[in-house]
Amino acid sequence: MKRCVQIRRIGHSSARHGAAALLVLVCLSFATVVAALLIKSGLAEKTYVSRLEFANQADWLVEAGIDRAAAQLTRSASYKGETWPISFKRLDSPRTALVRIEVKPDTDPKFRLIRVTAQLSGTGTPTLEIHKEVRVLVKTVGDAG
Repeated sequence: MKRCVQIRRIGHSSARHGAAALLVLVCLSFATVVAALLIKSGLAEKTYVSRLEFANQADWLVEAGIDRAAAQLTRSASYKGETWPISFKRLDSPRTALVRIEVKPDTDPKFRLIRVTAQLSGTGTPTLEIHKEVRVLVKTVGDAG
């Protein structure tokens, strides 16, 4: 009678399985780190865009204040300014704004200095305040030349 004996190496196959499992774990770790970096980058980009939007809103409000002051000075040379509070509903965001217009006489009586300040505040963002000052020629309605 012949006996058939099969010889199997113990540990060789399991070492391959262990190396494959280790390689899979390394790849998963690398993918997790890449995903975390992409998420962090996306959040930073979102914050940057939000701050840029905030600054643009303040710029637009300052320009609107200058246009308003120039229009009011056309109607009446005695216009001194005003303040507009703007609620978040009008800005379509959880922010509030305050636009302050000040009109002061210039050294030349034909001109006025318009100073407009826009102050925006919101949840999770620091308050932003932008100023702009322009010198305008006062021509009221009915002035000739």
